[in-house]
Amino acid sequence: MREQPTCLHPEQAAALSRQLARMIEASNAGKAGPAQHPSEEAIPPAPSTPGFVRCCLRAQKYEVGRALQLATNYAHFRARNGWGGASVRAAALRRELRSGLNLLLPYPDAEGNVVLTQTMRRMLHSGCALEGLQRAGYYLLHRALQRRTAQERGLALVLDFRGFSLAHLYAVRCSPCSFSRLLLLTCSFSLAHLF
Repeated sequence: MREQPTCLHPEQAAALSRQLARMIEASNAGKAGPAQHPSEEAIPPAPSTPGFVRCCLRAQKYEVGRALQLATNYAHFRARNGWGGASVRAAALRRELRSGLNLLLPYPDAEGNVVLTQTMRRMLHSGCALEGLQRAGYYLLHRALQRRTAQERGLALVLDFRGFSLAHLYAVRCSPCSFSRLLLLTCSFSLAHLF
């Protein structure tokens, strides 16, 4: 595991933030044109706002190259989920968030990690589409990753399968493949791709 710099002076952090913002803007400018090949999708621009840049730097222990990759991966994630440049809003996912399937706990675990939970049995009677529940999971993960603690320490993902079985997948018209996708994408947020 990479160690966070022990004494990063605020001026050093500001200089790294400016450097990363310039790199993101240059990368975005290079992607501004249409896709090179008809089968390629246009690559979305990554945000270069000061707050986002600081989040990326913290998450990657102030390694600028890795922080740039994180910003690019984040832009791809948002595009894949249809969020584009617009803000992600809880109001659009109110019913799914109220189902209780996905929860972002208000306090960290014993190790200091931000905690996300998924209680699978709540999917059964939510009355929500699987895609909506998945988007709610993405939304909460997006919110969790805005917390400084999550950027510096990481996340704890807790899956609760009590009262839920493979037979329940068919009750919600979900194939095992779709369910796996729900778990992998919602819970892990493609964390391997993001970080």
